[in-house]
Amino acid sequence: AEQRARAQQSGEERRFPGGAPAEQVARTMEFIESDLEHLFDDVGVDRANFEPDVVFADPLNKFENLEAYLLNIAFLRVAFRPDFELHALAQTGPWEFQARWTMRLAMPSFGPMRSVWDPEVAFTGVSIYGIKPETGRVATHTDYWDSLPRDAQKFFSVQAARDFLGMAGSLERTPDLETPKYTLLKRAAEYEVRRYEPYEVASTPTGSGQLVGNAAAGMSFNALAGYIFSEAKQDMTTPVFTSPEAAEGTTAGVEMQFVVEDGTAEGGVAPSNPAVTTRRLDVGCVAARRFSGVVTDGDVARETKSLLAALDADGVAHAPEDKVFCAQYNEPSTPGPARRNEVLVPLIGFSLPKKWVE
Repeated sequence: AEQRARAQQSGEERRFPGGAPAEQVARTMEFIESDLEHLFDDVGVDRANFEPDVVFADPLNKFENLEAYLLNIAFLRVAFRPDFELHALAQTGPWEFQARWTMRLAMPSFGPMRSVWDPEVAFTGVSIYGIKPETGRVATHTDYWDSLPRDAQKFFSVQAARDFLGMAGSLERTPDLETPKYTLLKRAAEYEVRRYEPYEVASTPTGSGQLVGNAAAGMSFNALAGYIFSEAKQDMTTPVFTSPEAAEGTTAGVEMQFVVEDGTAEGGVAPSNPAVTTRRLDVGCVAARRFSGVVTDGDVARETKSLLAALDADGVAHAPEDKVFCAQYNEPSTPGPARRNEVLVPLIGFSLPKKWVE
């Protein structure tokens, strides 16, 4: 909205030489934003904003007319019930606009099947709109995925098919419990970038320098469970975090954390166990790498190495290795292939790219 307002100021005729005038820029940004907001609901996109021979392409699809374009949107809506979130929209060329987004798909799982197969399928990326100068309508719409290298973006991409099938075929399960809220900003091939909202935890030291696999972990778990169930009168949450960032004033080393309801740290029931503390955390932007199985210290070391190497290769600044923390989402009885585990590291000064360059 701010950029549209700037575009409408009389002093700014054209941002790019030979490009759309300010009034056209404002109008285009308004209809793109509106169409993306209603992409998968009953309102839908306004077909008047598109050329009859609009060309749409992404790594898995290509359509060369408006009817096929709209039919694909309708299919996605019925088959996968997409959840679409727009992060940014900007003019990036004389007659070009880019939208950065996250889209989550719900796989068609139901009944008893959902208890064993309910994968999380999510994409992040950029839509590049090419506007026909003579009409002001969309002539081309091309999507690019963050999870693919540049040379695997064109239709038909075998790597894109593998990417989708890998997510769709996952047995990983996330329990339907209260969990910290976050926005998925970027899903790369080897990691996710998330922006967490502040959340509250109950924590206790584990008496170890290891994130997992130490003998005292059971005692730490029981101490926290005793607090949230018996004293705070709250339900179980997910995940269980283990973090090197222990609460100030506690024994140095790794601590275990349970997520608790907002308001617990200030005004809630104080823990009777002096080893248990409550506080509010704001971890901000983090990179996370998922993996399955029954977690060992060796798994954490391996996945941490892969996560940091991928971030370094992409030029993403991050905290040092000793700031990595771990998340385990499932109860102990969950089979290894169905477990969701993660290593996470805080990012330094992360921001989404302002423009996708082909």
